[in-house]
Amino acid sequence: MSLRRAGGGRRPGALATGGLSGLDWLNFFVADFQTAFGPFISVYLTSVGWTQGAIGAALSTGTIASMASQVPAGALVDAMRSKRMAAAGAISAIGVSALGIALLAQFLGDHRG
Repeated sequence: MSLRRAGGGRRPGALATGGLSGLDWLNFFVADFQTAFGPFISVYLTSVGWTQGAIGAALSTGTIASMASQVPAGALVDAMRSKRMAAAGAISAIGVSALGIALLAQFLGDHRG
């Protein structure tokens, strides 16, 4: 029996690379969102009355939380059976967070003390 027949006639890794272009596009759009988030949220929070110090604290808190959660989140995703479910959950969390910022920013800006 040859190696070619043992693998079912497929190239090694052929099946694994089939979905990589979708993953590339997902990473592209997530990186695009992350890059645009800081400037957009700064302008938005300024328009609803936040001070520069409060905006800096909010962005710094978000960055620190992101850095602290990367290793545990990576371990969680590695342990999950469905990587698509992990991606869907992350995208949903981004959407809920953006909605929360849009709904709560005016309230928090008005009550900053």
